[in-house]
Amino acid sequence: MSRISLPCMVLLWGWTLTGCSVAEKQIPGTHAASLDLASPVAVLPFVWNEAVKPKDRESLTDLPQLARSIFAESFATLPYEDMDQAVVLKKIQDAEFLEENRWQAMKSGDLASTIGAGTLVEGEITKASLGRGGLWSSTVFGIRISLVDAKTETLHWQGTAESKRYGGILYHAGQATELLSELSSKEAQRRQVLQTIIRDAVRKILMTLPPPANLEILTPAIETHRVDIQPGPPKEILVEIRGTPDCIGTFDIGSFRRFIPLWEVESGVYRGGYIAQPNDSAERQEVRIRLESRLGVATVKQVEQESVTLP
Repeated sequence: MSRISLPCMVLLWGWTLTGCSVAEKQIPGTHAASLDLASPVAVLPFVWNEAVKPKDRESLTDLPQLARSIFAESFATLPYEDMDQAVVLKKIQDAEFLEENRWQAMKSGDLASTIGAGTLVEGEITKASLGRGGLWSSTVFGIRISLVDAKTETLHWQGTAESKRYGGILYHAGQATELLSELSSKEAQRRQVLQTIIRDAVRKILMTLPPPANLEILTPAIETHRVDIQPGPPKEILVEIRGTPDCIGTFDIGSFRRFIPLWEVESGVYRGGYIAQPNDSAERQEVRIRLESRLGVATVKQVEQESVTLP
């Protein structure tokens, strides 16, 4: 597991916390308990929002393709008949609609007819910034997803999500947690951070979707877990869970700290931690780990072999 460096810890104490934000917008009449999408579902190429700075587009030219791939992989876990990503792109290309992005100006019905889709998934990159290393670097990713019915050309659902990482630390609103890797000037490592926050934003936006009409409600599985208590100073509690992908992972330190986020760094692997703060005081608090599905079904386990005393 990654360790949190002392400079990052100092920043963690001093900064005002920000977090991942998710919003949704639905047209009137679509506030249903479930979502019934016409098959098959095609994920279109993702595009840039005009608000993204040209310099960020130039430095992240492959970001729309990467975000589309990550979204499509997660969306494929839902019980919809979704089309292969490469097939969708090839059909648009064969129709010569990729030239000058002609497909973006087409009516939804005409484009869907060309692709052979019943529902179109439109993705738009609303924010993008890649950290460059150093204590004040930041990586930001924002996305908007729209589901459009091909036959009626109406919007089924629309949602937005944003994920940020400052100075190597990921934030949830009101909670100070826990990084995935050290700050680095290495391009490969910065890219890994970017992929992580894309996955986080995608997971959050999919959790705002109404469940599919034919969704089978399953209980998340925790296959393995690991709790590593580093004596410090400062003391660190590092947690890893392996289990059902595309869930929300959290852990508790008894009643002292609850719902500390774990981040899905790869499919089904969740990591995070807590750094002891100067005024912390806790005696033999047991660690509980948790995986929660987007329908709110959770699996909770008590880690009996580990207890936490702070300081």
